[in-house]
Amino acid sequence: WWATLERELEPADLYHACGSLTVAAALAARERDRRAGRRSVVVYDAIDDVIAGNNLLGAPGPARAMIQARERGWARAADARTTVNDALAGPLAARWETDLPIVIPNWPEQTLGPESAPPDLIRTRLALPASTRVVVFQGRLGPNLGLDAAAEAILEVPDAVLCLIGFGRGLAASLARDADPRFAGRHMTLPAVHPDELLAWTASADVALVPLPPVSANQRASTPNKFWEAIAAGTPVVVGPGLPVMAEIVARYDLGVVARSLAPGDLAAALRKVLDVAPEAALARRRRIAASAREQFSWPIAAERYRALVAGLGGLDGPPTAPTL
Repeated sequence: WWATLERELEPADLYHACGSLTVAAALAARERDRRAGRRSVVVYDAIDDVIAGNNLLGAPGPARAMIQARERGWARAADARTTVNDALAGPLAARWETDLPIVIPNWPEQTLGPESAPPDLIRTRLALPASTRVVVFQGRLGPNLGLDAAAEAILEVPDAVLCLIGFGRGLAASLARDADPRFAGRHMTLPAVHPDELLAWTASADVALVPLPPVSANQRASTPNKFWEAIAAGTPVVVGPGLPVMAEIVARYDLGVVARSLAPGDLAAALRKVLDVAPEAALARRRRIAASAREQFSWPIAAERYRALVAGLGGLDGPPTAPTL
C-alpha cells in the first residue's frame, strides 16, 4: 500500500499528509520535487497520537520504540505540523521535540439549513415506524469502541433501535448480532455512506452514541469525527466516561449526556435521558446544537487557521477545502 501510494502520488505544491500512514509518501514526493527543481512542502496532520493509541496497546517495547522513532523523524522532517485539538498538541510536541503543532480541528461543513426538518433516512431505509427512536453509531467498527456494551444497552431503552453505519474488521460481528434472535429488531447495521451524505444520515437519528472506552491516552484525548458530525447535524450525543475533552465540550454547550459508566445499564440511562423529551423540546434542542456548531465548530472557522498556515509556508495560494480523510 505504501509503495503504491509513493509511486502514484502526483506532484503538488502542498502535500497534506493526513495521519502517519501517509506522511512517508508525502516526504518522498517532496524529495522527488526537489531533485526535479520544483518547490513543494509537506504538512503532517497528526489526526491522532499513534504512539499512545489503541493499536499499540500491549505492543512489545522494542516495536513501540521503533515506531516512535520513525514517526518522530517524519514529524520533524515535515515543513509544518498540525493536529486536531489542544489536548493532543502538547504531548505530540514533547515527543517530537518541536514547536506545538497548529490545531486545525476536523470540523465538518454544515449541509443542513438552520430551520430545515431533520431527514428520516435511517427509519426509511430500515422500514421502521415513526415511533421508533433511533440511536446511531457511525464510523469504523471493531474492538475497543464500546459496541458490545452499546448493544446490551439498547435492550433497556424502550422503542429504540441501535443503528450502526460503518465499516472495518468489526462489520461481520455487527451483522451477526443483527441476526441474533436476542437482538432482533433492536440492532441493525448499514454499510458506510459517502462522507458527503454522512451529516444527513446522522441527522436522521435521535441521538448519536460515542461509547469509546478510555483505554489509551489517545482515546482519552480524542474528539473523533463522529462526535463533530453529530453536533453539526444537530443530533444530541451520549458520550462514555473518562473522555475529558469531549465531556467538557458536551457540558459547556449542553450537547447531550456523559454516561456514568460503560455498563449497559448506565449507557441505557443516559440514552433514555436524551430520548425521553417531548417532540417540541427535541426539535428545539436539535436547532440549538446545530447553531452552536455553526458558530463554534464549523469548517469555515477551522479553514481560517489553515489558510494562515498555508500563507506562512511561502505563498502557496488558493482557498482551502475541507480535508479529505
